[in-house]
Formats: sequence, structure tokens, C-alpha cells
Amino acid sequence: MRTVKARFFADLRTVFGRRMVDIPLERAPDIGCLLDLVCDTPQRQQAVFAAPGVPRREIAVLVNGRNIRFLDRLETKLCEGDEVAIFPPVYGG
Repeated sequence: MRTVKARFFADLRTVFGRRMVDIPLERAPDIGCLLDLVCDTPQRQQAVFAAPGVPRREIAVLVNGRNIRFLDRLETKLCEGDEVAIFPPVYGG
């Protein structure tokens, strides 16, 4: 089966209950579909989205180390073996 990996970091590990999940590529051909698929509870949706289909500005989503803001955003296509990293806001001083 062709898959992509989604990795959750920091506080998102608690929200998603795991660090990494394999997702069938046919169910997540792009980032928007992947986020819709993994955000399957109200708590998960709230952690990632500001509004339906609009990721929170402070959430960083990377595909193979590249931020989707510099790619095609939610329309960024995924390929077999891609790794998607989802980071919550990082604060500190």
C-alpha cells in the first residue's frame, strides 16, 4: 500500500494521541485532504484549524522539510513516502 507519514510534534502529540501515523496516499493526495482526515474530532480540528479549511496561522506544516506556505499551501500534492510534519505554535524567550 502506498502511504505518507504524518508526524505530530510537542503538544499536538497529546491532541492526536500519537507521534506518527501512516496514511494511505489515495485518501490524502494533498495536504488539505490529509489535514481533514487526521482532524477527525472537534478537539483536533480546533488545534489545527482557525475556521473550516483554514489552518491556524501559527501551525507549521512541512512536507519533507519544506513549509507548505512556500509550496502550494493546502493544495500541495503528496507522493508515496512523503513525510508531513505538523508543529504547534512555539513560544519562548
